[in-house]
Amino acid sequence: MDADNIFNLFEDTEQTSSKVPEGLIESEYRKPDFFIGYFVGLVLRFQHSSDRMIGFLKQIYTGLDAQELSRKNKLLIYARAYESISQFDLENQEHVDALLKTKSEDFILACDKMIEELSQYEQYEKCAFLKNLKDFILFSQNKLPL
Repeated sequence: MDADNIFNLFEDTEQTSSKVPEGLIESEYRKPDFFIGYFVGLVLRFQHSSDRMIGFLKQIYTGLDAQELSRKNKLLIYARAYESISQFDLENQEHVDALLKTKSEDFILACDKMIEELSQYEQYEKCAFLKNLKDFILFSQNKLPL
């Protein structure tokens, strides 16, 4: 028996139509509608979900430092939110169209919250990127009344 080929016994050699094609789910995460909405959702809904999580954990662990846990959780969530929105490209028309379709008040509020947080850690390049997106929404010709 060849030990290197043992796992070949478990491979599915038939392609079935019920399988998701490789890369399909990953490609959905790269669509601008998704990563813009994901960014806004994470930033704006962070506090509510964090408060619920910390309340639950305080019941289990009595010696929990809730403020420190909240701060670390916020950093983690905001890092993920920035990672998502950093895929945005103002040179890509599909991205621009998706941004123009978003609810601008929510997007601007999310940018403001993120900029405030990032400036505390002196991450000014990230702040500038978000400010450019925010300014684009604020001053876009498509958003100005005629």
